[in-house]
Amino acid sequence: MSTDNDILTISPADDLEFTIAALETAKEFGNVNVRKSGAAFQIQFTLLMEPQKQLARVWKTGVAMDASASMKKVFGRRLQGNIPDDIALQYKKKGWVTNENRDTRKVKTFQRDAVNDALERGLVTLSPNTMDFLAPELVGYLSGHMDIDGETALIYWAGGNGTEIEIVGDIKEDEAANLTIDGPDTMMFGENSRMLPALKYFVEKYSDAHWGMFVFITDGRIDDLSELKQYTIRLAQDILADKRNLVKCILVGIGDEIDETAIQELDSLDSKTYIDIWEHMIASDLQDLLNIFSEVIKNNQIVAPNGTICDAQGNILKKYADGLPGRVAFSMPVSSPWFELELPNQRIRQIVTVPKYILRGKG
Repeated sequence: MSTDNDILTISPADDLEFTIAALETAKEFGNVNVRKSGAAFQIQFTLLMEPQKQLARVWKTGVAMDASASMKKVFGRRLQGNIPDDIALQYKKKGWVTNENRDTRKVKTFQRDAVNDALERGLVTLSPNTMDFLAPELVGYLSGHMDIDGETALIYWAGGNGTEIEIVGDIKEDEAANLTIDGPDTMMFGENSRMLPALKYFVEKYSDAHWGMFVFITDGRIDDLSELKQYTIRLAQDILADKRNLVKCILVGIGDEIDETAIQELDSLDSKTYIDIWEHMIASDLQDLLNIFSEVIKNNQIVAPNGTICDAQGNILKKYADGLPGRVAFSMPVSSPWFELELPNQRIRQIVTVPKYILRGKG
């Protein structure tokens, strides 16, 4: 247990981070990680308890599909083949061809009339539509197995200038199989890929949801990565401070030209809060997607119907009224020598002992 002298020793320090020794960890807990931030300890612990299957459907879920120009191929909207120059010139004279900037590249775009004509002539074919197979299955899985209301919000993002969103709707499990996923209907494929508007859409739409899990399907191009990371850090800070409820975001890389750089940066983002918002996976087929996704869900399962965390003075630090997750993060005053987790039929007290080697180093 930290003594008053220990507290005086560690109070000025800003770089404390440690894991409580196994012998001093409550038997119900896995790792208990501690990081000092100002006058508070940020604490994360895992619970060694079996998931509550009856509480699996606690999440408010959403799926956001990248509709930037680089995704045309996976939506079955990219032309494959060759349109001879003389026919392309005919199309241009008819106003069926435009030159545009898409995803920072100059591209020649054939309008629908030109595409239909070239398809009828057998000059071109369309790329296979991967998304029409993957997306309905994912939406059906979320709405049928996880969503608290039994319906998953579906949107396209990165349309137009890269910031536009097209709302498909809230999809129930039995409706998912009848979805046609071939790209946006009311907006153009985007000039670049800006993900922040889509994240804000879900966060604001479901601000009252106790648990939010949102899946972003992309080829990895994220042109507003810096703004997205800043927003994520603020979001994590608000979750830790109990100003808003938990949000979990999953990036799914799709296609044969995935750029993993931005995806990995988001996944490894350190918000200095122990709140891990982003995870990522690369999926090549449906089975791969569902298998990996199930692993993500295991790490975020509910293990108790409710739980309350208090400090040594009896102050409530965190309250989970609608389900306690297997991994918990919260903030506690440095002056509190322990915290206590109250479950429906149990109280678990964890003493926060600062390792002696840290005290010696800060003395």
